[in-house]
Amino acid sequence: METRPVNRFQRRKERTRRQLKESALALILEKGYDAITIDNIVGRADVGKGTFYLHFKDKETLVWEILLEGLDAVKQEADRWYRERPNMVFYGFLVSFEYAAKNQDLFRIMLGSHGQAMLTQRVKQYLAEEIEREVEAQTVFPEMDLPPRFIGQYLAGALTQTLIWWIETPNDYTPSQMAKMFYHMVFWQPYAEN
Repeated sequence: METRPVNRFQRRKERTRRQLKESALALILEKGYDAITIDNIVGRADVGKGTFYLHFKDKETLVWEILLEGLDAVKQEADRWYRERPNMVFYGFLVSFEYAAKNQDLFRIMLGSHGQAMLTQRVKQYLAEEIEREVEAQTVFPEMDLPPRFIGQYLAGALTQTLIWWIETPNDYTPSQMAKMFYHMVFWQPYAEN
């Protein structure tokens, strides 16, 4: 549960962080990750460069926080789906494709063929660690006799690459179709809705 800042200083600090993130995101969508600088971000946010460094170490740290918020939102949505439906794996895939569909421009710029390799790697690692935790807790793949770390790395790499391909390649596949195809590849059987 998110806690709200309790005093004026904390609210201002949170507002400035939000302004910096919104400015960075808008600039990335306009110009691409590599084309923007910290000067561009602070100019758009109308804050000083020193203020930027009070909040973020560098541009990558700022953008990673934006991506992490999105990844956390996907995880929360997948968890919500799981409480309502029994197949967490399929709904995890579905929520991932739905999020990518809603944020195509950002995914294309950040994780696509012209994206930042370090950020793509961090996304893969985040996904791998989340999958590994679920495997260790036996909420997913309880029947697989493979090391959780291997399962996490394999699925994170395959899912990330498939998401990138899907958003960069002209096609008519819906998020649901993509999730079903991905599920079919992982389990070698079609997804059957209950």
